[in-house]
Amino acid sequence: MDPEHMDVEETVLFITENLFEPAEITGSSKLHDDLRLDDDRMAELLGELKNAFGVDIPLERAEGLTTVQSLVEYIEDDINTDEVWE
Repeated sequence: MDPEHMDVEETVLFITENLFEPAEITGSSKLHDDLRLDDDRMAELLGELKNAFGVDIPLERAEGLTTVQSLVEYIEDDINTDEVWE
């Protein structure tokens, strides 16, 4: 897959699969239980997502995001908010 031609959800799944390689990642995959993300791994994921989308998700805020889908929604909301202000 080419990240430049993917939507937000596809890109988040692509990045997460490449970083952590679990058997299968879906929107309902739990960040802590299924992917076993500790603070260091979460920071790594957030850094990759920031590179991909320009969205800064503070680690403190990420603690409240429990699934891959919640990450997708946070990023989409941030992108949509930025578009409104342009």
